[in-house]
Amino acid sequence: MVGHELRSPAATAGSCLDLLRDEHGRALPPEARELLQKADQSLGHLLAVLDDLAQAHRAGLGRLTIALRDVDAAAEVREAAEALTGRA
Repeated sequence: MVGHELRSPAATAGSCLDLLRDEHGRALPPEARELLQKADQSLGHLLAVLDDLAQAHRAGLGRLTIALRDVDAAAEVREAAEALTGRA
């Protein structure tokens, strides 16, 4: 229930970002396009956190399925640093 309550507004925000990009992306100044890209990336991270929370909940219920995968740790750290650049 909580997962749906959190994912639904995030999905709506994603749809709004897509619409803004599709309808007005080319007309936006470069700074606005960059902000739109950052918002899209941040939303992707939010959805990943929501997925992690849902998995933690399933783990608490004893219904967790684990799927291991390789991760480029350096790329993940670079992406996180880039996302935080300019934030105080």
